[in-house]
Amino acid sequence: MFAGGGGGDPQHNDRILATTPDIVIEPPELIVTVSAITTTLQTAIGSDALPISQLLPIIASYAATFVAQIKSYRPCEEGTTTVLKSPYGLGPTYESIATGCTEEIIIADTNNQMYRKFSAATGVMTPFIGSGLEGCADGTAFEARFKWPVSICVDPCRPHSYYISDVCTIRHFDEKSGVVSRVAGAERGFADGIGAAASLNDPIHIGITSDGSTIYASDCDNNRIRRVDIRSQKVSTVHRGAKFDPFGSVGTNQMRSPKQFVWDIRPGVKHESVLIISANRSIWRLDVATGTKHPLHRLRRSLFLFSRRS
Repeated sequence: MFAGGGGGDPQHNDRILATTPDIVIEPPELIVTVSAITTTLQTAIGSDALPISQLLPIIASYAATFVAQIKSYRPCEEGTTTVLKSPYGLGPTYESIATGCTEEIIIADTNNQMYRKFSAATGVMTPFIGSGLEGCADGTAFEARFKWPVSICVDPCRPHSYYISDVCTIRHFDEKSGVVSRVAGAERGFADGIGAAASLNDPIHIGITSDGSTIYASDCDNNRIRRVDIRSQKVSTVHRGAKFDPFGSVGTNQMRSPKQFVWDIRPGVKHESVLIISANRSIWRLDVATGTKHPLHRLRRSLFLFSRRS
C-alpha cells in the first residue's frame, strides 16, 4: 500500500502536494495512494461499501496524519514552497462545494496553529484563519489563536461559513465578516453544557448535518462522540466509550479514541442517522439517535491509517 522510492531534490523534501486520485507526499520515499486506502476501507466495511466520494475526506485526513508521524515540518513563508508542520485535517472551501470544483482545500496546519488555503491550480498556499500563535482567543481571522487546530467543515446552509476545532474548542468562522467566534468549549476536560460552559478534550474531527443544525464531534481524548446544537450551543454526549487500559481488561467491544467519521449512506439507512467511525484501529457503526454501536471490522495493528497524530 505504501510505495517507496529514493533520492529526491533536497529543496523539495518538505513539500506536500495533494492531488486526485493520488495524495503524493514528497520526498518520494513515501507515496500514499487514495485507491489503495479506499480498497482497504471498502473491504473492511463489506460489500455495501461507502462510495469513494464519501471516503475521500477520511482518506485524506489519514494520509496527512501518517505524514505528520514521519517527520516534523519547519515553518516558512507563504507561496509555492510553504512548509506545513504536522498537518492534520483537510476540508473543502465553500467555493469548491458551490461550484463542484475541487481545486481548493483548507488544511489544518496543526503545529503552526493556523488554517491555510491551498490552490491546486496555482500550487500556492495562503493563510486562511489564525495568527500562528498558540492560544484560545476569538477575534478577526488573523488575530484568533488556536491550540493545535485539527478539523474544519463547511456550513451547507450559510455561504462562506465554516466550523473549526482545536484541542478544546469548536468555533465558527464567517469568511465574509472575517470573525472567529466561540460555539463550544473553553478548557480541556469533559462536561456537557452550553457554549463555553461545556468542555472538550481534543475534538479531532467535526462534521455538520446537511440542514446546518447540528455538529457531531469525535471527542478523542474523552472517548466520546459529542453533539452540538448550533442554535442553542448545547453540547451533549451521543456515545461514551472506554478509556485506554494498558493491562487489556477492556475488551474489543469498546470504542476508544474516536477519530474520523462519515455518514452511512447505504440504501435502507435513514438519512444522517448512522455514523461510520474509526477508533482504536477498528471501524464502528454508531446510531446517533440511540447511541448504540457495533464494530464493523477490526484492522491489523500494523496499519497506520487510524493512528494518532504526532
